[in-house]
Amino acid sequence: MYKIRTPGLALRATRRKSRISQAELAKKAGTSQSYVVKIEQNAVDPRLSTLSRLFDILNYEIVAIPKSLMETVQGLIATPDEQGFFLNILPEEQK
Repeated sequence: MYKIRTPGLALRATRRKSRISQAELAKKAGTSQSYVVKIEQNAVDPRLSTLSRLFDILNYEIVAIPKSLMETVQGLIATPDEQGFFLNILPEEQK
């Protein structure tokens, strides 16, 4: 299971795993490559709808999982190829 701190890093890892270039992803999403770069570098705070569109192109789904169910959900993911990315978006001091 991957625990990634930011949506930008999750997008980069997912895009690379999907073997798609930033330019190709941007074109399919109707945005610019420079914006994809900025998202991956966490230089911008994209709208959820933008992230959803980008991940959808990569054949991933964004879901919200209650913390109380995280261990159960992680246990359901059987193989490394099926593993998703869990974002921990709360600052350290709020955990």
